[in-house]
Amino acid sequence: MKVKLRTLKVDIFLFIILLVGMFLVLGFNNDMAVTTLTKKISESNQQVLHFCVNRISVRLSQIEDYMFAYMVEDSNMSALRFDSENMAARVHVVDDLSKMYVNYGDTSGFFIYMPDTDFLAIKTWNLWETLDTRELRRFIVKECESSEQMLSWKTMNINGTEYLYHIRSYRNQRIGAIISLQVLQTWVDMEALKEFNDILLVNQTGKSVLGRTFEQIPIKGGTDYQYYYDEDGIKYVMISEPLSKTDLIYCGMLLNKNILGNLNQWQFGLIALMLIGGMVVVAGSVFLYYSIISPLNELNQAISGFASGKLDTKIKKNSIHREFENINESFNNMTEQIKKLKIDIYEHKIERQCIQLKYLRLQTNPHFFLNALNVVYSLALSKDINTLKRLVLCLTRYSRYILKTSQSKVTLKEETAYIYNYLEIQRIRFSYHFDYIMDIESGLDEISVPPFIIQTFVENAFKYAVTDTERLFILIRVGKTRYGMLSIQIEDWGKGFSEEIINCIRERRRIIDKNKEEHFGINNILERLDLLYKNNYKAEFSNGACKGAKVKIEIPLETESEF
Repeated sequence: MKVKLRTLKVDIFLFIILLVGMFLVLGFNNDMAVTTLTKKISESNQQVLHFCVNRISVRLSQIEDYMFAYMVEDSNMSALRFDSENMAARVHVVDDLSKMYVNYGDTSGFFIYMPDTDFLAIKTWNLWETLDTRELRRFIVKECESSEQMLSWKTMNINGTEYLYHIRSYRNQRIGAIISLQVLQTWVDMEALKEFNDILLVNQTGKSVLGRTFEQIPIKGGTDYQYYYDEDGIKYVMISEPLSKTDLIYCGMLLNKNILGNLNQWQFGLIALMLIGGMVVVAGSVFLYYSIISPLNELNQAISGFASGKLDTKIKKNSIHREFENINESFNNMTEQIKKLKIDIYEHKIERQCIQLKYLRLQTNPHFFLNALNVVYSLALSKDINTLKRLVLCLTRYSRYILKTSQSKVTLKEETAYIYNYLEIQRIRFSYHFDYIMDIESGLDEISVPPFIIQTFVENAFKYAVTDTERLFILIRVGKTRYGMLSIQIEDWGKGFSEEIINCIRERRRIIDKNKEEHFGINNILERLDLLYKNNYKAEFSNGACKGAKVKIEIPLETESEF
């Protein structure tokens, strides 16, 4: 006798009961094996990492001992302790610094400093970056003010590059060593550490100072392994080893998925459990297919058909489950409602687009008018009537164009005339600070373009690029591409877009500056292009050869009669 199940919850609950016991045992067994394996591999690699890091510590101690022995026992250093102005001894000391490369060429350099006479000798090598010696000198002088012995190696950052340094003191003399962290990395026996996927050097706060840049590394006491997830969610087993006499820690990263081991003791149990689990899964899959998957497939086909435009799609009410019957009935009712509302929604969308176009087109910068009025006032005071007439005429034409709110597109001739008026107004304001070129290909006067498509980027050039010390140059080029598109290019010689701004534009995110102010101009242009041309346009934002902002927009060639 067939038992007709009417509730989907009962079916799923019975199936889960069959699987829970098996997977609990399987999961517990697998977890024990993985934990044991991970611990053993971590202990093995911990020993290797400790050995390699200890070699570095020994080398640092050798450098410390050499510096102190040289400062105390060298005859020239002894002579300078009694006569710090002894030029012959100074020459020998400088020469000795150069000779230190023979035995200590794996460092980045040494220096000797005498505070009472401000005598400083520096010799560097193996620096992978250009070291600012003036910055280094200021740093050394400051650090050598104290006569106390430095107990450990410390880190310093000069021009964005990290270094280790150590200073030994004896009476009125200081001697120190500098080691670039990149040079320090060459001391590591990478062949011995080849099992690690990454070797990092981090400070006490967990920030990576050398090696792959991970997010904040959680540093804990001891040397036991711990798990770490990177920014992509990849799981690592992290093994750490402090570098003695420094505030640095070496971290070895092992991909968790690469850890394999001998699980023979669990082999038979796993096979038996997998066989039982396989039979349960097969039986459960057959049941789920007829009770859940088949109705879901029918529902999915109906949704796909409806999404493709078949608004008359219906689902038959033939499921054995009450839940699917309710879903099918709701789907059929929903399709009827959507079919009735489709025309209303379409008309509403067109109306909303028209309203949004008008709103975006009316957004202008009131500061421009205020600044222009200040210029009018200044010209009136100076009685420069000719310039005042020209400014008022340009402002009149400029304002007349802005008030054309009934048009979604204008001719290229009207747009470029508007830009010319805007630039002439700015020329009166900044007569000695900028110049421009408008290169408009002939025969394109009647081509239709969205209003203000050029003005926004020209205005940004004046807002962010014009300065009192450097002359601003703006290039506006409009022409026809070989693909039959209208190309509009605006480029200035200012500071250009920051990388953050370019990313915001490409990802269509809100543009917010350092002062927490939001900028709408570029996003407004892109929204208008979306509404007018859908996907049939291109907009590229970059920095040009002169490092200024460069904008290139391509839109379809249309005349007034086509819209």
